[in-house]
Amino acid sequence: MPNQQSPAELPYRTSVWSAPEQEVPLSAMQLQGDLRVDVAVVGGGIVGLSAAYHLKKREPALRIALLEARYIGFGASGRNFGVVTPTVADWTGEWVDEVGYERGQVLVRFLRSCIPELRRLVEVESVECGLKDSPLAFVAFDSRAGNLMPQTIERLRTLGHPIRELAPAELEDLLGFQAVAGYALEDHALVQPFLLCRGLGAVIRELGVHVYEGATVAQITSGSPVVLKTESGRVIADHCVLALNAYSGQFPFLERFEFPAHSYVLATEPISERGLAKLGRFNDVTVMDYLGSARRSSFYQRFTSEGQLLLGGGGGVPGGAGGRLAPDRYENAYRELHAEIVRRYPSLREIRLQAAWGGPICVTRGHLPIVGPLPDQEGIIVAIVCNGRGMCMGSNVGRLITPLIVGPDAADEAALSVLPLISPTAAQAAGESGRDMVLARYNWGN
Repeated sequence: MPNQQSPAELPYRTSVWSAPEQEVPLSAMQLQGDLRVDVAVVGGGIVGLSAAYHLKKREPALRIALLEARYIGFGASGRNFGVVTPTVADWTGEWVDEVGYERGQVLVRFLRSCIPELRRLVEVESVECGLKDSPLAFVAFDSRAGNLMPQTIERLRTLGHPIRELAPAELEDLLGFQAVAGYALEDHALVQPFLLCRGLGAVIRELGVHVYEGATVAQITSGSPVVLKTESGRVIADHCVLALNAYSGQFPFLERFEFPAHSYVLATEPISERGLAKLGRFNDVTVMDYLGSARRSSFYQRFTSEGQLLLGGGGGVPGGAGGRLAPDRYENAYRELHAEIVRRYPSLREIRLQAAWGGPICVTRGHLPIVGPLPDQEGIIVAIVCNGRGMCMGSNVGRLITPLIVGPDAADEAALSVLPLISPTAAQAAGESGRDMVLARYNWGN
């Protein structure tokens, strides 16, 4: 840690993307008594916002209520790394060995349609969120990882991802530190995630969605209709969309699909243009450790438009049964993050830190997104799409939810083709491999 900042003095924040005065409800609406609606959406992150937006745009007459326990953008959607990545499951592409290339290409086609659709949404609705194209680079730090990387590159090319290999000399020149091998995916973007969530929250309110913040759903009774109980009232709905991701475990009937893990990030103070020039020329590209690496922990980094270095990592502090989540303030994680900043950029040893934050992410049992009706819970549709890359598909989940409620005519071809691959029924067969992967790769010194 910098000499002037001990662990007890770390600048803990909800995230670097929001100031305390912004971390308040968008709406003053309070749920009192019973409310009858056509659709209830639980969760005010990007998944729930997308579901409400697309449903209301398609069928303006639908009565929709969105319930959020804290405020719009509080969870992972508002404090993630801001990378919009149309990839899925493990970064090495090994997931396609399980599902097959034909089905994998269907999923990737939908994912690659998500960034253009998100770009259209923010333009049409005038959501100011800094969305811009930006490649994502993966780097390997040892020969073992470098030897595995060609297999990943071949898998991703076959799936349809535009990919470019990076030679070792090019890597060092671009990164400012040494790496063995690397590749760049060109079809990616960056976004200010909190602003995207808040902007989309304002849009759905203008469309007529009833947004209730500070409304914790304590109990859900499936059926026709579905009944959701909060401390101050009930919502009675023909359809219920659960868009909870890492918070899904609070409801026992969702525990079988995912488990929560944790991610942590440090942000430095802004670095001067001269200082940035000394750190390499990859300043507008997100850099991630290739997960085939034998290194003890895996990290990811990017620079903000203000010149701050963000370096994150995590996942090895998994939650437990009943939705138990790991702490946001975990000293071992921040110590290891700072040590990695210094290892990569020794000149930043004494730079001040401007933000330290963490938050839960979900890992689905089979690493794939899960969207569809729950076969044993009448009236309930689940959408769990995070796996550390939720901003891309999450911002487009409404394209998948809408035909499930309104009818297949409301879907585009890419959405209709992907739904059977990611249904809860298809996810039931997945085992414990997600948990094993996380525990093995991110242990934060435990």
